[in-house]
Amino acid sequence: MEKSIVLKAGPQEYRHSPGILQNLPIFLEERNMKKVIVLHGERSLHAAKPYFPSLKDFQVLFVKYNGECSISEINRICEIAQSYGANGLIGIGGGKVVDLAKAVAARLQLPEILIPTLASNCASFSAVSIIYNDEGIHVDSLSFPKATNLVLIEPEIILNSPIEYTIAGIGDTLAKWYEGIVRLDQVANKTVPMQLSYQMMEKSRDLLFQYGEQSIKDAESKKLTDAFVAVIDTNLAVAGLVGGFGSLFAKSVGAHAFFNAATAIPRTNNVLHGFLVSYGVLIQLALENKQSEIEYLFPFYRKIGLPTKLSDLYLSVNQKENLQLIAKKMTKPSSRIHSLPFSVTPEKALHAIYQVEEIITSIK
Repeated sequence: MEKSIVLKAGPQEYRHSPGILQNLPIFLEERNMKKVIVLHGERSLHAAKPYFPSLKDFQVLFVKYNGECSISEINRICEIAQSYGANGLIGIGGGKVVDLAKAVAARLQLPEILIPTLASNCASFSAVSIIYNDEGIHVDSLSFPKATNLVLIEPEIILNSPIEYTIAGIGDTLAKWYEGIVRLDQVANKTVPMQLSYQMMEKSRDLLFQYGEQSIKDAESKKLTDAFVAVIDTNLAVAGLVGGFGSLFAKSVGAHAFFNAATAIPRTNNVLHGFLVSYGVLIQLALENKQSEIEYLFPFYRKIGLPTKLSDLYLSVNQKENLQLIAKKMTKPSSRIHSLPFSVTPEKALHAIYQVEEIITSIK
């Protein structure tokens, strides 16, 4: 197995502190960003507004995205930015807005500032954008040769976000361990970056087990605590560092293969990314014949609100055609599920889906 070293550790700067957005004019000035596109969703702009400073000394055009990070939407935003003559980009929102901002900035070679409003994934930290079609079905991913210029975290915004997004972020980040070790354990002599990636996978898992349940309780009480801050940094930064140091050897495997496939099912494709991925972890563990690990994870999933049954994903064992379609898409030739150290057929994937439901149902 080739072990070329490619490091895309993370953004050039990551700043996380209460009130950090008040320094946005300084950050824009430092980067000579005078004419700026602010890309946002409707809810994300509303969430950020109370913390947003005056940008009266800059030319600013607010642009609402259409809900998907798709090729057509990337093209549309690029056309707007070029017509406006923008020399900088600010992205405010969750994973899809952030991914869209990165894709536009990369194509137009613009510096970008990302302001995540959710702790639901590590999109703001990675040099990758997940691409969907305009109907929300996963189609591809784009990798960029440059890192994001600046990421700004206002923890109060994330504290006040819908709690299910932070829960989903915990599920997505937990997959870093279960997917990453499968690939890295196949490498006998790990490079130093691989070893660091391995340690960060393990650290992210341990931090989530340590602080995950308490952070959700704190979020419910709207208390900005050390536990909640730790989970924000784990979901956004540590998770991003895993892929940044591990490169190809720390990429998604079975859990994300399930997510990619499940987006083809109506209604299920509206389930949060991290919820689908966390359920995909259980399916991958079933494929690996690790029933005891599924049983170990179940109490944690239940305590923090991660999905444990197909019905949580608007699926059921009676939806044979939908489950067969998911199994088929999970195992298509280009799927990363084939990074597992054994062959996975559609029949095996389907069996694993049914097996997880049986295991979870049997747990008292």
